[in-house]
Amino acid sequence: MSLSDPSYIGFFAVVLLLFYLLPGRAVRLVLLLAASLAFYWIVSGVFVTVLLFVAAGTFAAGLALRRAGGRRRQLVFVAALLAVIAPLIVFKYLAFLLDAVGIGAPPAVAQLALPIGLSFFTFAAIGYLIDAHLELVEPERNPLRLALFVAFFPLVTAGPIERGGRLLPQFDRGIRFTAERAFGGLRLIFVGLVLKVLIADPLAAPVAAVFGDPESALPLEKLIAIVFFAFDLYADFAGYTLIAIGSARMLGIDVQPNFRQPFLSPTIPDFWRNWHMSLSFWVRDYLFLPMRAHWRRRGHFGLIAATLLSFVILGVWHGAGWQFALYGLAWGVLAVASLYTLRYRDAVYARLGVPRLAVRIIRAVITFFLVALVLVLFRANFLGDAVQFYRDIFSPGLLENLLAVIGGALHDGDGLELPMVAGYGFCWLLIAVVVAGDILVRNGITLAKCPMAIQVVVYNLGVATILYRWLSENVAPPFLYYKF
Repeated sequence: MSLSDPSYIGFFAVVLLLFYLLPGRAVRLVLLLAASLAFYWIVSGVFVTVLLFVAAGTFAAGLALRRAGGRRRQLVFVAALLAVIAPLIVFKYLAFLLDAVGIGAPPAVAQLALPIGLSFFTFAAIGYLIDAHLELVEPERNPLRLALFVAFFPLVTAGPIERGGRLLPQFDRGIRFTAERAFGGLRLIFVGLVLKVLIADPLAAPVAAVFGDPESALPLEKLIAIVFFAFDLYADFAGYTLIAIGSARMLGIDVQPNFRQPFLSPTIPDFWRNWHMSLSFWVRDYLFLPMRAHWRRRGHFGLIAATLLSFVILGVWHGAGWQFALYGLAWGVLAVASLYTLRYRDAVYARLGVPRLAVRIIRAVITFFLVALVLVLFRANFLGDAVQFYRDIFSPGLLENLLAVIGGALHDGDGLELPMVAGYGFCWLLIAVVVAGDILVRNGITLAKCPMAIQVVVYNLGVATILYRWLSENVAPPFLYYKF
């Protein structure tokens, strides 16, 4: 059951109705926990035991940290981290680690399936333990509340990665149903469904065709595919996030945003401040800042080392393998290069007298294409496929393809055929809608501020189109981040 499926909408409607019909915070807490475990059982089956193990270990570790002191407290903290992170190591990284040291993973280990959302709820638990160890949060004494923090069903499969200090206190709030909160949550769910069902899913088909058989794709098709994939990933993950945040809001729980128009970012560091924000801020607070403080006397070397190592860890979070380590390293190199060249680029624009708006547009376009190029490492099935993408995109063949397409357009269509992306011209319209929507939102123009007549038309048209897609699609593509 995906958050974009009609079955989830029905599941959530039942939970929401019961939530406001049942009196008392304790009863609502039990309801939400039961609903969360039932939801995870539906999407991941027996792996709910892994979720319960992480929740139980986190709760026990929090109580142990409360009682421990001195050197024993440090030992308890390290043991707790190892226990909580153990399922992540076993299910996600053990096979790769055994192969990397030359032992070779046994078939039973190599074929282990990855529980949905394991990276997300494990990082939430680790963040809680670090905060408890540093006494930034009071260790939770109620096992049901702690379990709900780890397993809360809108967030458990793909985040956002919440902090205990933010989420746990909200479980005690006595929320009454209000139309304002309900409509606010529904609006987020609606926009999330539009992004996922009407934008991400159509973009996924040409992306899958090219990345699934890169040897058969022309250089221009590869370039188009990486542009499509960047928007596919954004619409897919941002859509999930909005559905999750909207669901939580309707239950009286406020969740931090996860995206803030990232493709309008002028630099790579700014992009990561607006993309997958709950993960990037987690890495910043729990990895980068401690390493930066530890290496503060190393000057620029310390800053560069902390940045590169943080991004490598962020890359490996996405998956086991050298490809993901290289993916993170690429982000780190681009972030460092952006940081240390920014003032020189500013000087060039100033000397040339480029208008400020033009500078913002140029920077956003350059940053987007850098992002799209790095995402090839994220999407390619094998590292060799990624290398092939880069080789073809930066080859003379791309220019030849472009000239052939332009020549065909000027001579009544007798030009180059692009069979793997043919018929997906409407994808460019979908991308234009995303870009225009982000520009409007960045400037404070949201759907909620539009005249009521426009809202009625948009909502009715959007709901009708989503229903049509649900009825016409046999199996909707799952959210891309479910496998992380």
